[in-house]
Amino acid sequence: MSLPPRLGRWLRRRLVQRARPCLIRVDREGRLLGMDGDCAHYGLDGLPAWADVTPYLPLLVGLDLNESGAGDPSRDVESVAGSMLWPMVEIAGGRHADLLLEADGDVTLMLLTDADDAHARQALPQQHANERALLTRRLQRALEELKAARSELEARNRMLESLNDAKGRFIAGLSHELRTPLTAVLGHAGLLRDQLEAAPVRGAASPSMDASRESLDAIQSGAEHLLSLVGNVLDHASIETGQLVMNPAPLSLAQLCVDLRGLFEREARRRGMTFRVRADRLPPRIETDATRLRQVIINLVNNALKYAGTGVVELKLDWREGRLVVAVADRGPGVPLSQRERILRPFERADTSSGEGKAGSVGLGLAISAELVRRLGGEIQIDDHPGGGALFSFSIAAPVSQGPVAPAGTAGVASATESVHLLMVDDAPEIRILYTSLLGRAGFSVRAVRDAEAALAALAGRRPGIIIVDLNLCDADGAELVRRFRAQGFAGKILGWSASALRADRERMLGAGADRYLVKPVPAAELRDALRELFVAP
Repeated sequence: MSLPPRLGRWLRRRLVQRARPCLIRVDREGRLLGMDGDCAHYGLDGLPAWADVTPYLPLLVGLDLNESGAGDPSRDVESVAGSMLWPMVEIAGGRHADLLLEADGDVTLMLLTDADDAHARQALPQQHANERALLTRRLQRALEELKAARSELEARNRMLESLNDAKGRFIAGLSHELRTPLTAVLGHAGLLRDQLEAAPVRGAASPSMDASRESLDAIQSGAEHLLSLVGNVLDHASIETGQLVMNPAPLSLAQLCVDLRGLFEREARRRGMTFRVRADRLPPRIETDATRLRQVIINLVNNALKYAGTGVVELKLDWREGRLVVAVADRGPGVPLSQRERILRPFERADTSSGEGKAGSVGLGLAISAELVRRLGGEIQIDDHPGGGALFSFSIAAPVSQGPVAPAGTAGVASATESVHLLMVDDAPEIRILYTSLLGRAGFSVRAVRDAEAALAALAGRRPGIIIVDLNLCDADGAELVRRFRAQGFAGKILGWSASALRADRERMLGAGADRYLVKPVPAAELRDALRELFVAP
């Protein structure tokens, strides 16, 4: 559009008046070299030469005054002929201006034009745009730092997983090395006791026989205490690494009561105490982890015998609407209310005036028992016994088992299994001797071998009805041996056992084709029950 000269001058003057331009020249450090125009409008008049202008233009803080910004897609700014245009920049004093920056060697030119009206119309959207432009680089740096932190965290997680795997392998190895000899010590002590009890009585009991019984009592008591300590430490480590596994299976509650009564009556008499078992309304069989249930009850009864000192310890079992209720009561000093929550934590022990129970204890038994009860579907409660003393109780899910009912009693087992040939594969000679004797008394015809080669040769001969295989053999992996048995057409029952209670070992054995998995030491009654169930199962 072509305008007459007078109108053009008027329009130019009008636009200048409205724009209120101010041209400022600064060096690389933002120091004032000179300025022209309506600088008073922006509060910049009266600034001496070399004054720092950044307090009046906060945008300049951290900004490289020599970079043009042209072609930089990360900036939310306009580019005008290679210069940077920052719209509606805040000036000291609350004013706003459009700022045009242009680098010219060591000098930066800054042209300010009034933007108060535009800011009033677009304040919030433009503020967001400016903030995005200024924070883009900071966000990019933060993302880079997050990526580096994530890479470091992933590396640490891989290291922790490796350490956890190594810990699991150590637990498995240590469990095997400790539980296997302890199984032999306890088992052979039991065999010797049975032989002493079965020896013909010739007149009065001889001093040597009494001394032998006392020695066996000491051996058995020491081995059981050591086994309890070892088992608690290994169970605690298994819980920490997520390796503890529950193995639900049919359990005869009547047989459990018989086993517990036989286990604790002699110990109670030795301490000058009485141990009683009361059972009300129990179904013949329930479905639960028999080993872990026994472990919890044994720990609670042992604690009662240890802390009560004198009097009666009573174990009561009841079954109500699909749940097994267990209570252990003593007539001892009880557990103060302030200690009840604490003693269920790892490495905590009850405070007693006598100090009994502290020596030789690491404070893991109750903590592990509480965790096992939680996994069985209940919670341990500690209360005062109405007659004085402590009452430990819990209730767990225990549905009635629909499994086959086996012949009751040892005689029934013997008559039902007298023709069953059993092959046992275990590399520990003391274990083979022990369980060959125990299983022979139960009516099985047992052949025990030490390695995979002998086991495969035995399988090619007389076909066994049941095979027992240890997971850790001297020359082979027990799970792989089970797989070879199945590959050769063996369709009978296979029971796997090991001193390892790790979930991975159990799953590996069952995945190879075993029908059951037991953790050593396996009490004779538990082994008989398991074999009886396998024998009568379809």
